[in-house]
Amino acid sequence: MTLERVLIHLRNALSHPTASDDTRFPATGYTTSGEVSAMVSAFRFTDSPWVKKGTVFWGASSRREGAVRKTIETFETQHAQRGFLEVRRQQDGTFDIIHGGAMFLPVFVIELPLSALITLAMCLANYLAQPTIEQWDGQSSTELVA
Repeated sequence: MTLERVLIHLRNALSHPTASDDTRFPATGYTTSGEVSAMVSAFRFTDSPWVKKGTVFWGASSRREGAVRKTIETFETQHAQRGFLEVRRQQDGTFDIIHGGAMFLPVFVIELPLSALITLAMCLANYLAQPTIEQWDGQSSTELVA
């Protein structure tokens, strides 16, 4: 897992939260966690791209085998992984994506303590602010946000 992928998953969790009362499939979004007190101690980010409003996305579970195969192809290309996913026809006539004998849904979950999230935000702000420095070389990093 690269920093780029982590940032993409965090962006998705923040930008595309989906509410769902159905807990069978994890929804994209974020929440806080706290101890007994009302103080927030951490943030939990979830990116579940194949779940929409509590239902598995039609490209991951469909009556159209071609749509499911296309979803596998796209996923394997995006993640540079080949051959570990397969399509299986279910008893109800739908085709699902399978790995290790069970339905496969990509889910990214990360829980960051508040201090780590603050550090991440400051580092990201510093990095993004570098182009504002006249004659920035594109590589060095100067602390602009304290």
